[in-house]
Amino acid sequence: MADTGRLPYPVKRGQVAYVLCDDLARAAADALLSTGTRGDVLELTAPAAISMPALAADVSITTGREIRFQTVGEAELLDIGLGGDEPPLISRRLLSR
Repeated sequence: MADTGRLPYPVKRGQVAYVLCDDLARAAADALLSTGTRGDVLELTAPAAISMPALAADVSITTGREIRFQTVGEAELLDIGLGGDEPPLISRRLLSR
């Protein structure tokens, strides 16, 4: 992202709630061990969502380089990921729903 100056993603609007797998695993374990959630359907997600333009702005501030959000198609995003340093699993996971 910082190398190219762009944040490509296959969306025009909307927000993404990023969450770490370790955090989800911890929350799931807590829910399974709690007697108060037995039989409940729990939705586990990040506490806040961020838009792609806002994420690009935050990355720009953090890196000190201008990063622009760019809407791309799913095939292009996969090509970008597979053609760069991203492992195939990460590139494909970004496209999962």
